Amino acid sequence: MPDVFVCQQEKWFFWLELKHIASFPVRATTPAYGRRGLRAAQVAWHMGATRLGAPCAVLAGVGQGAGLAVHLVPGALATEFNAMTALELKLYQIELKDLPALLAGRGRPNNPKERFTL
Repeated sequence: MPDVFVCQQEKWFFWLELKHIASFPVRATTPAYGRRGLRAAQVAWHMGATRLGAPCAVLAGVGQGAGLAVHLVPGALATEFNAMTALELKLYQIELKDLPALLAGRGRPNNPKERFTL
C-alpha cells in the first residue's frame, strides 16, 4: 500500500508512493533510484491498482530546498521506475505547487503514453 492516500471528500482520490534521493547520479546512464526505488511489493501494488483503474503514482523528489526537483511518475510505469535515468525521470518533472491540481484533474495518470497535464 502506498505512503499517501489523498482525497477531496467524495470528489476525487489518489494514491502516492513517496521516494527521495539527495541528487542524481553523476553518470547519465545510471538509474536515478535503482535499489533505493520501489520494492517488488510496491511495484505489484501499483500494477494491480493500474489494472483496476485506481489513480496512483510515484512522487519522486531529488535534492532539497530551493534545488528540489519533483517528479510525478504514473503508477503504470512502476515496473520501469527503478531503471529510469535522470533524463527519463525529468520527463515527469512538475512544479510542487501544481500537485493538487494534477491530482484533482488526474490528467490520465495511468496512461504510460501521456504525461500528467493540468
